[in-house]
Amino acid sequence: AEGVLWPLLPTEVYRRIVGGLAEYWYREITHRILSLGDIPTVDIPYLQKFLTTAATCDKPLKKVTPQEEAEGFKVTASVTRVMVPSRDRLTTLCDCLDLTLVDLTSLHENGALHRFAPGELLCLVKALFEHSKARADVIARLEQG
Repeated sequence: AEGVLWPLLPTEVYRRIVGGLAEYWYREITHRILSLGDIPTVDIPYLQKFLTTAATCDKPLKKVTPQEEAEGFKVTASVTRVMVPSRDRLTTLCDCLDLTLVDLTSLHENGALHRFAPGELLCLVKALFEHSKARADVIARLEQG
């Protein structure tokens, strides 16, 4: 799409289209992963690799016109965050896959996982961690709000 759309459309229209596609992509992937049931531990590295690759779909947003380049314009991370807000949720989700239950709980209690609703965190805990007393305690706390 980049090679076809870039020369044909005004830059802002191109960025809105690519940003909209990237936003939908990130939102859908995050939703699907949070909807999974138990994720076997052996599958987590494959999921991380997929998410790392998937998190590059907004790369075409960083393309600049020759005029913008001459003026020193760059598409910064803050511009990308505005155009594709779900990217942060996806990268945070990817980071959570490496955490221990204690670390995940601590991040939640400190507000670092504010991008996720309690129900989403509940699904994540159920999917990532094996049945244990600690897991049951965390689930109970998340269910209480």
